[in-house]
Amino acid sequence: MALRNGQSYRQALKDERQIWVDGERVADVTIDPRFASVVDSIAELYDLQKQGTSWHAGSGAIWSLKSNALRPAGWTSADAAGLLHTAIADPDPVLFLEHKKCYRLIKGDVPDVPRSTPIGLADVKREGTDLTVVSYGYELHRCLDAAARLEQDEGIHAEVVDVRSLAPLDTETILASVRKTARAMVVYEDNRTYGAGAEIAATIAEQAMFDLDAPIVRIGGPDIPAMPFAGALEHYYMEPEPDHIFVAMRELAHF
Repeated sequence: MALRNGQSYRQALKDERQIWVDGERVADVTIDPRFASVVDSIAELYDLQKQGTSWHAGSGAIWSLKSNALRPAGWTSADAAGLLHTAIADPDPVLFLEHKKCYRLIKGDVPDVPRSTPIGLADVKREGTDLTVVSYGYELHRCLDAAARLEQDEGIHAEVVDVRSLAPLDTETILASVRKTARAMVVYEDNRTYGAGAEIAATIAEQAMFDLDAPIVRIGGPDIPAMPFAGALEHYYMEPEPDHIFVAMRELAHF
């Protein structure tokens, strides 16, 4: 899409919904209302990113959660391939969220024959009995690393649940895991306040409060507009304290 004379993405998208002949507007293109809210949300996000480097690496999940669209998010190679296949075939609008740091960092096998992965179905990536860790995105892999280290160093078995889809959210799988371990932690990269993980934590509190033996732990990014551009500040955003996920998991297990 080309922007004209400082034109915003929202205005450009609006113009592309119109048909012009010889400089005269002759008709409007009708867009399915399910797509309209999605398009407007994405356009608003891109307009914000034009303001400068402060928006170079924001988390886009929260921007789309109120639009009328499904939001799958595949964070392993097989899940990404399967969910993308399903998203393309789905007749409804789908926002497919990808974490750019996973592109070259995370590797795995993908089936030779395309295979669909159901949207709205979480996956237990690591079985455990001592605590439940719910996550998505790049943070999922950090949780898996911390869980493996926790088992090796202290014999604590953490169950790691990958939500895979933010909307619809598979609360059944999440709650079943929490009820099994009686401890819950939610880890996400978005701002801690009002992030997608806050909704997951609230769901656990509402529906599994009396199954818990410890308070719900929530780990998210600092409450700042977006991830900083400077390398040192970006590292602080991702890891404000050394091994903070591992330490929080250990403390929750010993509560």
